[in-house]
Amino acid sequence: MKRYFKKIMCMALTLCMMLTIWPASVTEVRAAEKIPVSSAQDFVNIADNPSGSYYLTKDITLPKEMQTLFPGDGYGKDTKFTGTLDGRGHKIKGYTYSGKGNGNYGAPVSLIGLAEKATFKNLSLTGVNLNVNAGEDGAQVCTLVSNARDCKFDKVKVSGKITIKGNCTAKPGVHYGVRGLCGGNSNIFTNCSSSLKIKVSTGMTNELDISGLANSAKSLKNCSFKGSITADAKAAYEWVNTDHGALSESGNFLAAGLCVSATEKVTGCTNSGKIKLSVNKGSVDKLRETNNEVIVAYGIAGGRPESMTSCGNSGTIQVSAPKMKSAVKAYGLVEEVYKMKKCWNKGKISVTGGASVGAAGLSEGITDASECYNKGKVSATGTKTSQSCYVCDVSEEPNNVSIGSVAGGLSINTGQMNNCYNVGSVTVKGRGAAAGLSCFVGNFDKVSKCNYSIGTITAKNGAAGLFYMIDTFEAIMHGKPIVYDSYYKGCKDGYCRGPSPTNKGVPRVTKISSVTSRSCPKLSSKYWTYSSKYKRLVLKNNKEK
Repeated sequence: MKRYFKKIMCMALTLCMMLTIWPASVTEVRAAEKIPVSSAQDFVNIADNPSGSYYLTKDITLPKEMQTLFPGDGYGKDTKFTGTLDGRGHKIKGYTYSGKGNGNYGAPVSLIGLAEKATFKNLSLTGVNLNVNAGEDGAQVCTLVSNARDCKFDKVKVSGKITIKGNCTAKPGVHYGVRGLCGGNSNIFTNCSSSLKIKVSTGMTNELDISGLANSAKSLKNCSFKGSITADAKAAYEWVNTDHGALSESGNFLAAGLCVSATEKVTGCTNSGKIKLSVNKGSVDKLRETNNEVIVAYGIAGGRPESMTSCGNSGTIQVSAPKMKSAVKAYGLVEEVYKMKKCWNKGKISVTGGASVGAAGLSEGITDASECYNKGKVSATGTKTSQSCYVCDVSEEPNNVSIGSVAGGLSINTGQMNNCYNVGSVTVKGRGAAAGLSCFVGNFDKVSKCNYSIGTITAKNGAAGLFYMIDTFEAIMHGKPIVYDSYYKGCKDGYCRGPSPTNKGVPRVTKISSVTSRSCPKLSSKYWTYSSKYKRLVLKNNKEK
């Protein structure tokens, strides 16, 4: 009898324990449940559970003038979306907006305002139509998320159009920020694309930044921009207090196919969209203009990512600011990068500016470039280059100061360049210099070898087949060439300014009539192969497109 009693007691205790832990288990299961989104109202309900894991069961169409979810209150206690939105291959259609842009201090136009450590994947936004009247206050406009931090975007696509018009005439501190998919920083993008047609016409503004995909990216992989960006801005100036008194100042004017700033890796990304940025003087009203601002466009990204691999541009990049004293620039791929490999440009890159002007097929600055090429036309026109220069501190030599406008087939500044080539024309109009590969080359003990350029190079103050200026200090210190085994045609000289009056540091470059293994024996078969289509050597691992 005692034995049966013990068994009954054990069973009772076990049952009590199960009942005790049951509610918690149910709660955990429910928290882990995936939540279906089958309608526009289901999408709106995401605001009730910011950490939920959501998935689309079908395409959904949003109502007109859809209100932003998680807009934020600006007081640091904002509710953020921290969950997952999985489209499962379905579309969110018809995101439309027509109204004011809410200015610099209001909530931005976007589907989701704030997101942190969230995931967005397998999703398409189609039929986007954002028509914003910025008025006197500027605008902050995105499609999916206006302020995302540490988020992941995988296989997210966006298409449609964004149109913004402003008519500010004199108000200081006006800013325009337009991002095709999302704003924020430290985000990761994989297999994302944008085919938005973005058109921005500002009144007076102090800053403008437009990107086809994102404002800032930690990394980009296999992403593309296939739309267009057209921006027409008027630069405003305002009084600012400095140690030297009051000055007038304006911010930057930027346009990028994918993102304004990339920080780490950019891999397999392309731009085929047309980017056109025009900036003119606004009414400065007795305020003195300075040259602190930068006006620049690039096909892929700005900033200075650690590396860029297998990326290319086929779109037209055009920047025009003929009356501005600012630095005015246009680049096919990226502003600056530490290491670039297997990248290319075949788009037309052109820039017109009033003072400091620069253009290049790939980038302004590359620390280490390898297996890259340019076949697009690159041109830079400076209308008032006597007032300032693009680079004023290249070396200690007085004759290296005040060059004027510069253009390079691949880059403006390069630490080292190996197994690269240019077949596009490079032209500088007005005072300045041009080079088939890079205007300036040399960095520490690095060498540049096994390159060629056969494009037509034209410039009033100096045209170089390969490099316009070679680092004097490095060549003298090492007592040997830092440029050798390279070839050129289409220009009088392979280089314009030698690094040393002695023969030890003079580059070993050869003028050729054709690019074959016989005429260019130093181009190793490890990297180069003959193309019957182009009738010249091309890169084996970066086939010309």
